[in-house]
Amino acid sequence: MTEKQKTHLDEVIFSMEVEGFEIPDEEKETLIDILNGRYTFQEILDSYISEAKAYGRV
Repeated sequence: MTEKQKTHLDEVIFSMEVEGFEIPDEEKETLIDILNGRYTFQEILDSYISEAKAYGRV
C-alpha cells in the first residue's frame, strides 16, 4: 500500500467512525488486502453476496 493510499484509508475510517459507524478490525484488514492487491473489490463483494445468500438461504 502506498503512503497516499494509507492516508486515504485512514481518512475514510476516521470519517465513518465520526459518523457513528464502527468498522471492525477484520474489515479494515480486508480494505488493506484490496489496496495491497491480494483481492479485488469484486472478489470481496462476491464473497459478501454469497455469505448473505447463504444466511438468507437463497
